[in-house]
Amino acid sequence: KQDLWTKRFIRDHVHFNDEIVCAAARVVEAIRKRAKERHPETNPNGDFDTLHVRRNDWATQFPAYSVSSDALFEVTESELIPGRTVFIATDERDKEYFR
Repeated sequence: KQDLWTKRFIRDHVHFNDEIVCAAARVVEAIRKRAKERHPETNPNGDFDTLHVRRNDWATQFPAYSVSSDALFEVTESELIPGRTVFIATDERDKEYFR
């Protein structure tokens, strides 16, 4: 019963405010525009893939789950479309990690 109550409480009372939702929509619009510009013939809708890669806090809390960029690529490669724009949200500070 507590689990159901908690889920309903979150559903009914916890919401992003309009400012956050609008900011996120602007980011998505900018990524779609860039994706369209890169491949206008094959990607007229500006479709793109996304990854959320937690590195710094995650590595501290769960070091066993911290993986190399090569391992990350291996597990995501089959899901990604070659040549398609990929947006990566991350806290990784080393810019070379994703090269």
